Amino acid sequence: MVRGLSLVLTLVLAGCYAEFDWREIRPADAGFTVSLPGRPAYEGRALSGEHAGLTMHLWSAKVGDTVFAAGYVDSRVADARLVDSLRDALVKNIGGRILSEREVRSGNAIGSETIADGIAGDTPMELRLRLYAAGGRVYQVVALGRKGAVPAAEMENFFDSFRLARP
Repeated sequence: MVRGLSLVLTLVLAGCYAEFDWREIRPADAGFTVSLPGRPAYEGRALSGEHAGLTMHLWSAKVGDTVFAAGYVDSRVADARLVDSLRDALVKNIGGRILSEREVRSGNAIGSETIADGIAGDTPMELRLRLYAAGGRVYQVVALGRKGAVPAAEMENFFDSFRLARP
């Protein structure tokens, strides 16, 4: 009886999240691989302010109200100041506040993970962001969406899939 109930619950939950169609991407010259939960879209976005003249190269996919993205920006000086500036701009976009930060690694590259919350319109939002500075490049891995909309296992699948090809 318990095994049957467990199987039914598993099938119901799997049906709820069928929209996660994980696909590994290896963008040419990007220096990373990552799995996105759908067909990726590419966007080259010019940065503004103190980083005018730099371009963020970003691949993203959306599931429901959540955007998953990975990308990079090349800079003559890819340092902690640029990393902090990118983090602060993303947190500011949702009028957010940082809830936690910790060190993370991808191969030999050391980075930081930031979790923040905020509001977009009337919707409570959650931002989870990893940034790595390596070899004149800052890599960004981000998930942004309605708070609690994505199961933790799917979120971990996304962030754990990111790998630098050249640390």
